[in-house]
Amino acid sequence: MLRAIEFALRQALTNIRRHGLMSAVATSTVAIALCIVGAAGLFLLNVNLWMQRVVGEAEVYVYAKQRLSRADALALQHKINSLPQVASTRFVAREDAYRELQHSLRRSLVGVPNPLPDAIHVRTHDASQVAQVASLVRRWPEVEMVVHAEHTIKILLAVRHMIGVGSVVAGVLLLLAAMLIVHNTIRLTLIARRREIGIMQLVGATPAFVAAPFLLEGAFHGAAGAAIALCLLVPGYAYAHRVFTRSLSLFPLVPLSVLVDCSVLLVVGGLVIAGAATAVSLTRFLRHYHPA
Repeated sequence: MLRAIEFALRQALTNIRRHGLMSAVATSTVAIALCIVGAAGLFLLNVNLWMQRVVGEAEVYVYAKQRLSRADALALQHKINSLPQVASTRFVAREDAYRELQHSLRRSLVGVPNPLPDAIHVRTHDASQVAQVASLVRRWPEVEMVVHAEHTIKILLAVRHMIGVGSVVAGVLLLLAAMLIVHNTIRLTLIARRREIGIMQLVGATPAFVAAPFLLEGAFHGAAGAAIALCLLVPGYAYAHRVFTRSLSLFPLVPLSVLVDCSVLLVVGGLVIAGAATAVSLTRFLRHYHPA
């Protein structure tokens, strides 16, 4: 067993050196495929983060009745805060709202009675709970009016759902495309070595013995391709993260720590893609190829 493993490793290394051009093509194909998949994955992660931030900023604006005292208005805030759907609340005193109104109008309203009530800005754990909280609070006797962007929230939730589904579908399609590209590259490699495979079969080598060096080559192509993809993605994303952090603070990127998980997934993905493509190519080739 050990001698067979040693032979497979030695043969794989020999084949990689002997067929340097084909090995370079296979490795670069895996690298390009993984680079596309990794870049698309990082892009979709950030789009999902931006959507979650936009949806998470949806609030319910609760306006207390004018006759309500400040103590009763604060008690109303506490009552809203105790709801299980509520993540946080912010109390806006009628005096502060009046000053902000004057500032936005750029004129003094001295002598004009303050018509604004105390307000409570409510943020839920999830945007899908906004309508539920608004419907519940609207029926309370202390509440004058409840305002929330129901239609906009529904659109944002639908967009977030579409992005989630689209991310999964796009990831699957990209991986399938990567496997197809690698499969065709490995197939060309096998065709180029058909005489060598035929000689091994003629001297009595079993299919497993023939396939072992090629599977190890496939693993090498996958690991090397993943390493090349990481050399491009990691500094590229680090640079983009630095630029966005300095210049475009409104659009934060997922933290750099995500690159650790990305690196592991790319290495595993490279091994799986190259290994699966090599196994499929070998199975089909050995099934239909017979040495003369």
